[in-house]
Amino acid sequence: MCREGIVVSDLQYKCPGCGAPINFDPSSQGMTCEFCTQSFDVATVEKFNAGLHAQAGGSPSSMPPSPTGSGMPPAPVMSEGGPPQTAEQGADFQWKGAPETFLDEKTQQMMAQFICNSCGGEIIGSPDLVSSRCPYCDNNFIAPTQLTSTRVPDRMIPFNVSKEQMTASFQAASKGLLFLPGDFKNRHKIEDAKGVYLPYWLYDCNVAAQISYTGQQSRTWREGNYEYTQTDYYQLMRGGYVGFDDIPVSGTKDVDEERTEGIEPFDYRGTQPFATAYLAGYATNKYNIAPEVANERANERVKVSTEEVFESTTGGYSNVQVQYSNIQLSKGIVEYVFLPTYLLNLSYGGKKYPFAINGQTGKTVGEFPISKGKMYGFLAGLGVAATALLAYPVIFLVAVFMG
Repeated sequence: MCREGIVVSDLQYKCPGCGAPINFDPSSQGMTCEFCTQSFDVATVEKFNAGLHAQAGGSPSSMPPSPTGSGMPPAPVMSEGGPPQTAEQGADFQWKGAPETFLDEKTQQMMAQFICNSCGGEIIGSPDLVSSRCPYCDNNFIAPTQLTSTRVPDRMIPFNVSKEQMTASFQAASKGLLFLPGDFKNRHKIEDAKGVYLPYWLYDCNVAAQISYTGQQSRTWREGNYEYTQTDYYQLMRGGYVGFDDIPVSGTKDVDEERTEGIEPFDYRGTQPFATAYLAGYATNKYNIAPEVANERANERVKVSTEEVFESTTGGYSNVQVQYSNIQLSKGIVEYVFLPTYLLNLSYGGKKYPFAINGQTGKTVGEFPISKGKMYGFLAGLGVAATALLAYPVIFLVAVFMG
């Protein structure tokens, strides 16, 4: 039931040509009507619907905004001449959030009631719901008032992969897998597939680092019937400055980290100012992991990436290990974004396997079922004792067995 009887008005974008519901089309990067087949750019559809909203008793200004910028300072770049000039160093370092944008200030509700303005059906949803599909008439709707109780994203990447392309990416990922069951092609089903804008936090920062590694150099030679190996051990010192842009950390608890990070990378050159028209046709939830919580994962990713960057300069040494690192962050900036993702379940043999597909690139992440008979036969052929594995990561096996 709806708490305190709050009714949230909804928004469906209407086609300027025929008035039917219109959705965002990844292939054209515009809005396409399934009824009259006309296509329009996002700005035209927003302007038309703002006029409809005003005629209905609202005002164009009450339509969800399409910010042209977030008020952010320029992103930090690679430091070449010296350390970044900043007072935010060491233990005093804190991430600085982007200026938050709200449509207005409203009290958070435990549950919200939505009214579909195509069929009048009532839909009960959580306060995190931003866009969804009406279960009665199957039309998509956006709840702009949900955006009033949460922060509007600073920017977003619209979907670039259509549902047909998403299916093709999934099928391509399943091809050539060595242990895939023989009846998989005819017996598997794709269920609950939907396009979702997932909330992420994006981090920019500059880093000053002093890192000590240990490394080895070995040589082997033969003398008569003997083989000799000489191993020399070295301490490798590295120091310098590096800048990071757009380090993503998931802002939702609803999708596991293996999938939200596994579908990376995104090309952030494709980001656009936030516009609700991009949400039409897709599900969208606002964040339920606050930036203060996500900061810990961001710091961890910065540390690991910095150590990897400096380790890349230790060519000629083997078994390189971090012995000591002193990493100082500065000029830390956080932005809130929506990133396009397809979520689906693979159903096979009475079990479901969750997958995620990058809605910009088509990269597929998940675990396919395996045939233990094929696996045991393969391991027996290698003379290796078989172990009872139940599933395998698709990315690993694509890389190993597909070249």
